[in-house]
Amino acid sequence: KIQDINFDIIHLNHKPVTEHLLRFYPETPAICSIHSEVISLEEPVLSPQIKSYIAIRPEIKKHIVDKFGIDENNVSVIYNPIDDTKFKPVKTNESRSKKRILFVGTIDYLRQKTIEDLINKTKENNEELWVVGKKNDTYLDALINNQEHVKYFEPTANVEKYIHQCDETAGILLGRTTIEGWMCGKKGWIYDVDETGNILGKKLHDIPADLDKFKSSNVATQIIDEYIKIL
Repeated sequence: KIQDINFDIIHLNHKPVTEHLLRFYPETPAICSIHSEVISLEEPVLSPQIKSYIAIRPEIKKHIVDKFGIDENNVSVIYNPIDDTKFKPVKTNESRSKKRILFVGTIDYLRQKTIEDLINKTKENNEELWVVGKKNDTYLDALINNQEHVKYFEPTANVEKYIHQCDETAGILLGRTTIEGWMCGKKGWIYDVDETGNILGKKLHDIPADLDKFKSSNVATQIIDEYIKIL
């Protein structure tokens, strides 16, 4: 801590960061966002200093209420914000005969089984699979070796260029790519996984009618409203 700053409110996320900042500013009210129900880093910190929690999907709200005993009235569901000026339907002139599935996500233990399933599924169906993400684990090269229907791309801030070139997206739980795909007019495969990455189920989801709840401007308004409630 370099100096005392009189914050009105502190918005936190990730358990160790939350614990650290609460010690630095023990008198300042806080709000905490929870981004996953299967990662220990995302477990909620229980403190009277935290006046409200934000869950980025309903399943997370149920999880922290049921497992950690948090009052459901202190948990709001506010989805990840998506820039709708960037993620929107775009017509492409590309002509191809095979369906293309796009998977975007960190290449780690939590996604290994899902990526394996997608490689096998797309091969059986004579489809293409594009994988985009940072390699935090080493298994991907072995999985896609000699798999001509699979292409890997380094992570990018301009992931929309890949979404526009795919037919469907795929990811674990309700991640950003699924929502970004919906905003671009693409259906999305959502894999339900446990804390070790084992697949509990998978389903192709249509584009929901209420896309406005994902737009950045609307999400920002909802978060500001949460601040106002506390202050």
